[in-house]
Amino acid sequence: MKLKKLTSKTHSMLVGFALLTIVTACNLPGNIGLSQPEPTPTIPISVTATPAPSDTPVVIEHRIGIREVPSGMEFYDRLTGERFVPRGADYVHWVSRPSPGRGDIWVDALFNTSFGELDQAEAELQQMKALGFNTVRMWKNACWGEVGGCIGDPAGGLSDAYLDNITEFLRLAKQYGIFVIFTDDWVPDDGGYSQELARAAYVGYNGVYLTEHGINAERMVWVDLIQGLIERSAALDAVLAYELKNEAFYEADSAPLNRNSGTVTTANGNTYDMADEADKKRMMEEGWLYWIEQVRDSIQVVDPTALVTMGFFVQQEPNRVREGDLRLVYLDRVVRESQLDFLDFHAYPGYDLSIQGHAENFAMLDSGSKLIVMGEFGADKHNYATAERAAAALQAWQVDSCDYGFDGWLFWTWGINPQDEFWNGYEGEGVVSTVLAPVNRPDPCAYGEFDFIRFNVAPQAVITASSYAAGFPPQQVADESQNYWNSSAGAPQWVQLALATPAEVESIVLTVAQQPPGRSVHEIWVRQTDGKIKLLYTFDGVTNEGDVLTFQPNEPLVGVDLVRVVTTSVLDLWPAWHEIEILTKTLPE
Repeated sequence: MKLKKLTSKTHSMLVGFALLTIVTACNLPGNIGLSQPEPTPTIPISVTATPAPSDTPVVIEHRIGIREVPSGMEFYDRLTGERFVPRGADYVHWVSRPSPGRGDIWVDALFNTSFGELDQAEAELQQMKALGFNTVRMWKNACWGEVGGCIGDPAGGLSDAYLDNITEFLRLAKQYGIFVIFTDDWVPDDGGYSQELARAAYVGYNGVYLTEHGINAERMVWVDLIQGLIERSAALDAVLAYELKNEAFYEADSAPLNRNSGTVTTANGNTYDMADEADKKRMMEEGWLYWIEQVRDSIQVVDPTALVTMGFFVQQEPNRVREGDLRLVYLDRVVRESQLDFLDFHAYPGYDLSIQGHAENFAMLDSGSKLIVMGEFGADKHNYATAERAAAALQAWQVDSCDYGFDGWLFWTWGINPQDEFWNGYEGEGVVSTVLAPVNRPDPCAYGEFDFIRFNVAPQAVITASSYAAGFPPQQVADESQNYWNSSAGAPQWVQLALATPAEVESIVLTVAQQPPGRSVHEIWVRQTDGKIKLLYTFDGVTNEGDVLTFQPNEPLVGVDLVRVVTTSVLDLWPAWHEIEILTKTLPE
């Protein structure tokens, strides 16, 4: 069978589109320095679209705050005094729109003033409320490429009509008891913000985080947004937090990080040696600490009770992951020293890391009292062939994450996302949202009982095999990912799973790893309480990469403690399996 190396999933929805714009708009060489000439922007950059009224508007206190209790820090509701646990989804309305010179691109239509879909929001918020969800995370501006109707006003500042749409959404969110996290990836194309960022000495996200112009551009757009909402008496008490970036990272292949000599002075006034890798890392860590401090302080000047967070995917150490990915993330000092009110970490099951591995790479272990929300977690359809299997995996992921300090969960996604390869809250008769819903599982750290859910006991098994090729160990048949076990010789070959405790097995599901297609023969052997291993079933037929073979006995198999899968014939290939699932209805302990 095939031998290939599968890479881990790194989930950054909007970066690709944003960087296309960035690279063409920002191409200034050189180091940061006050002696550099600064181009004059052609659009005013320090005003909002709506002039301030004569009477000073009232700044509404945010309803959700953070407090210290004997067990640590927690979110709480200022109105009721009760603990608040964020549970909900990433709420999107992606549509494909033509962009001049760039073909069709994906943008979020929810707040758009040209082709917006705000009229659908009320029904969707009602559905979320009925399931007990209380939080949505959404992009305040996932719009670019001259598609029209975006948040930036070509005349300067932010669009009045766009701010009106956000105001209306907050009214609806408050009405249905849903709190909102506003996130972002890039400053608006129009309004003067991208023009300010274009003055930075570096392109891309390195320019955002390491230069004063990058800080200024972010401060401007957040302050203009909040002031515009205050002037409209928007329901800021329905805003859980402002998220400075959806998924923050530096770019290793862009200046100054692609330099191996010389020094760089960044916005915080410190100078770093580009010949010293440790100094480069220190520059990135301290760059984020300073950037967060500056932007957060500006937000809290105009909105003093606001919570501020920032999103991240895993760093590449200590567990090796995202190998070859040039997006750099260093979190140790952000977790322990930053002024963020809480952290937003994105962690998906079915890839290279377990939940413990994620916690280690997020620098969460012994991280102190900082609150952490899992702002994205979802189930890839390539890893979970049915909505029921996806729901089971997400429930287990959520429950297991409680042991590592997560304080809230938002699944990917709710709304409209036609290009997505992840199970959303609507698909498969809504089984994902049903399993994650607080009305069905009030305690996110405990399993719920659902007739359609089966639990996979294979990941806890001791797994051995007749042989395996280097880099393709047998443990990969139960890691719930696209990885696979590959034997190191032709058939017959076997892989065996000794269960942690005897189980009542309802089905055994095999995911085929085979290229090219052809006839194969596979035997299912099982040992039960009598201690004898028996042949129960033989698959004999044409199989192909990604096929799913299911053995479901007429009655559940009681007391199973070992399952062996023997491949007796598969063309002239070396036998392999993507996944072997052993499913039971019994709740995990």
